[in-house]
Amino acid sequence: MLGGQVRVVVVENGYQTDATWNGQPIIYGGDPTKTAQAVAKAISDGADSLVIEASAKVQSAVVTAVQTQLQQQQLPMVLTPQALTPGFASNLGPVGDLRGVLMTVGQNTDDAAALGTGPNSEAISAFLQAVRMAADAPGVNDVYGDGDFAAAASFADPASHDATVAKVRAAEKAASDKTSVAVALASLKLGATDGLVGGSLDFSTPQALSSSNILTLFASSQTTGLRPIPSPGTDLPSLIWVAMQGQ
Repeated sequence: MLGGQVRVVVVENGYQTDATWNGQPIIYGGDPTKTAQAVAKAISDGADSLVIEASAKVQSAVVTAVQTQLQQQQLPMVLTPQALTPGFASNLGPVGDLRGVLMTVGQNTDDAAALGTGPNSEAISAFLQAVRMAADAPGVNDVYGDGDFAAAASFADPASHDATVAKVRAAEKAASDKTSVAVALASLKLGATDGLVGGSLDFSTPQALSSSNILTLFASSQTTGLRPIPSPGTDLPSLIWVAMQGQ
């Protein structure tokens, strides 16, 4: 994604990367400020982009700290797909500065995809319509059953939806075949007719989602207006992910 740029890499314990700057990544030690200072030092030594291999929460903390540290000297940041989860956007600090480019890879299933044409856009549009209907329906709770769905509607995402659908279909097959859910899941091939919003999933392969469905995504601070209007004071995701046209 970054061609021949010189990268500095931040890695959280338990994650692994094969892209390093000067052969040694920066290991995240729990202090975003110290990590940001180390990134700034690497930039002064010649690095011109940043790769973060970490959980969604750590990625958001490091992005916020680095943007605060760099001030006007922003740089491109490549994030692992954990950044696509609601946990990344909800924990991103108030800086949320897109002077530097935030990018990752994944399915083009964020809200902006609903504004396009074709089967993918139609699926996302239908998903968002269902989100709005659920948010407006009295008595519909969130997944934990301890609050109105309307309060969580801003964070409902297709990947979580499709993971839930896959588990339900596996449970159905397990009951029919009299086997375990894990065994049933390992043989499943699911698509739009099974209730998926994103691309087809083939759990009989090492990578269930086909590589043809993986695109480079860029963060945007614009909103689409396709989600329910939240209650005053409700925290909102501070960005959406957009695939560049022509991919």
